[in-house]
Amino acid sequence: MKWSNFLAAFAAAMILAACGGGGGSSDPQPTPDPVPVPDSADIVTEVPTPTYPVNGAQATVFNQINALRAKVGSGLLAQDAALDKAAEAHFNYIVLNGWLDTHFENPALSGFTGVDPSERAMNAGYAGGASEVMAGALGANRADTCVPTWANSVYHMFALFAPDRDLGIGAGDIPRVGPMQNDYIETYCVLDISKKSQARSQRPVAGTVLTYPYDRQTSVPVLFLNRNEIPQPLPELDGVGQPIAASFATQTSPHPKVTVTSYTVTAQGAGSVAAKVLAAPSVSIAAGVDAVADDQVWPEMVFLVPVSPLTPDTTYAVVFEGTVDGKPVRKSWSFTTEADKG
Repeated sequence: MKWSNFLAAFAAAMILAACGGGGGSSDPQPTPDPVPVPDSADIVTEVPTPTYPVNGAQATVFNQINALRAKVGSGLLAQDAALDKAAEAHFNYIVLNGWLDTHFENPALSGFTGVDPSERAMNAGYAGGASEVMAGALGANRADTCVPTWANSVYHMFALFAPDRDLGIGAGDIPRVGPMQNDYIETYCVLDISKKSQARSQRPVAGTVLTYPYDRQTSVPVLFLNRNEIPQPLPELDGVGQPIAASFATQTSPHPKVTVTSYTVTAQGAGSVAAKVLAAPSVSIAAGVDAVADDQVWPEMVFLVPVSPLTPDTTYAVVFEGTVDGKPVRKSWSFTTEADKG
């Protein structure tokens, strides 16, 4: 398989935290809901048609991220002019200065509009901070690889689950000069997501467990090149299977207490797949579960990462068992991997 996509680190600063909330220094946390009242309309199912040029890089990212969030069940994101301004400004900063400190900007360099995503969003007129993911690929007109790249990751997958309502996109091609002075082109995407300070977060109803891959999803990648994500999850491994995520945040419990009793993935017609659980240190893990405490993971999410690439054209069954806020939870779903590209 050919994999030229690569990920940048995400460093997200929410309005209430300088560099992330309750986890590690790059662990973004949602702004608390101002009114914690359940509302069946919390999940957004329709948003205005964006004003991005049709078939352009921004429209591609917009359509793909919302299509995937709709499948996951986390709700759609609406275009926001101020977040567009912030994301486009950071994209232009990368054009001028190259890929330096990913999400952070140096005030001494050209194109500076804010040190971090939240500062740039507020400087652009947005009423709140912002989280940000970025991706790049060698070659021109490859914006269609950005969303699949975030989905094929651990730390960037939060873009599929974040309870925000708004987005801004900066994306396009950037000419570069290679080490041997050969010209080449890269595609970059910057996605800023947030919700205004007094807006409600969108979360599913109580008892819901959101997953990715979602139930019955097809053409799921077999390989995740974890060395291409910064910070690198499971650095002792080199090339693992598609990360599998379960999110337990709901309207009535946005930050639940999660316990993992068992979390398994099994190939159809074969045995269980060797995999490691990745979860925040606050998540309780039962004895015998092969788990890694990872403070970059949201406390309301738990990942299962196969230690080797998956098999093409294969259906996998996933089962999570544990408790959420003290109540027993069992979630089972399945997905099928992509065809053999060899």
